[in-house]
Amino acid sequence: GWGLAPYARYSFVEFGKFSVWGSAALAFGGGETGVGDNTEKFTAFGLDIHPVLKYDLSDKFTLLTNLNFLNIGFTQVNVKDAATVTNFGLGVDAGDVATLGAINIGFLYKF
Repeated sequence: GWGLAPYARYSFVEFGKFSVWGSAALAFGGGETGVGDNTEKFTAFGLDIHPVLKYDLSDKFTLLTNLNFLNIGFTQVNVKDAATVTNFGLGVDAGDVATLGAINIGFLYKF
């Protein structure tokens, strides 16, 4: 399969070196699913929106934290000659905070 997911971020609130951002990713892709001669082509489309916390450590280094346990998401998968599956979710799951992938922490270096 193949997929592409460009994203955009927008700053909502800033308090000195700390800021709260919104991140939105628009994903689409396709491929084949199944086994052997029983394969079907599919296409997929999705949208995911979640908050990002940002802290400027210096002029060059920034700490980013994606809060993936707070999100709004939409996906639609179309399988050729089969039903279309559409999902919409509003995720507010504090029980998922300790789950791998619920919080991503990264660094950003500005050239």
